[in-house]
Amino acid sequence: AEAEPVLSLAMRRRRAMILTGEDLEIHGAVIGNARNAMLAPVMQVGRFLGAIELVDPEDAVPFTELDANALSYMAEQYAEFVGTRGVVVDPERISAASATAHPQAR
Repeated sequence: AEAEPVLSLAMRRRRAMILTGEDLEIHGAVIGNARNAMLAPVMQVGRFLGAIELVDPEDAVPFTELDANALSYMAEQYAEFVGTRGVVVDPERISAASATAHPQAR
C-alpha cells in the first residue's frame, strides 16, 4: 500500500532505499534470517505503479549504494516498459491475448 511508511518514504525520495534493522521491521520485509533488503518505487510521471523489493537472506553482506543505484535504474526502466505497454487487468482480455500468442496451448 502507498501509505506503508517505508514505501511512502521511498516514493518521496523517488529512489531505492536500503533497509536494515528497524526499517526492515517496520516494512515487514524480514524473511528468515534476512538482515538487509532494498526497496525501489516504480513510478512514472509521479504516478505510483508498484515496487521492487530485493531481500538478501543468504549472507551477511549488506547491500551498497551501488546496488541501490542499480535497483533504482531497473525500477525506472520497468516503469517505462509498463508505461509504454500499459496494464491489462481484464481477465477476458488476458485470456484472449494468451490464446492468440500461444495457439498451441489450447
